[in-house]
Amino acid sequence: MSAYGAATTSDVPRGVTSEDVADSGWKRPASCRPMQLPPERASAGEARHYVRDCLSALGRPDLIECAVLGVDELVANVCVHVGTPLVVAVEMAADSRVVIEVTDLSATPPVRRNAGDYELGGRGLTLLDACGHWGVSPASTSGSGKTVWFEPFSSLAS
Repeated sequence: MSAYGAATTSDVPRGVTSEDVADSGWKRPASCRPMQLPPERASAGEARHYVRDCLSALGRPDLIECAVLGVDELVANVCVHVGTPLVVAVEMAADSRVVIEVTDLSATPPVRRNAGDYELGGRGLTLLDACGHWGVSPASTSGSGKTVWFEPFSSLAS
């Protein structure tokens, strides 16, 4: 087990195994096994450190700024709006494309809000747009949960 409390294969709702990753051409260093986190405020900080360390291990420090902002927002969304345990994973394709995934146990997708000028929340998905390309997919074929994934930009989009 890593310092990040890495999830075992049975803990990962999406059911990804090391064999699946190897067969798909995706790369994940041993130190970057998926990390399971509770739906608590401190989980966002743990996820930021995990993503930063994984991107360094993958030789992609150029993505850290956007990746850290994006994972922070996704983990905060799970903690505030879903309230279930979550799993964070970082993977890199053979073409050096990096995908960060946050999986939770709710099948309900994130909802974009149009926040007013003085509202404290409601800008998360707009922030995610500035950090990278993103989308949502079912976490499993049984319909229990979802994975929000994103491919971080190397700099913030304007």
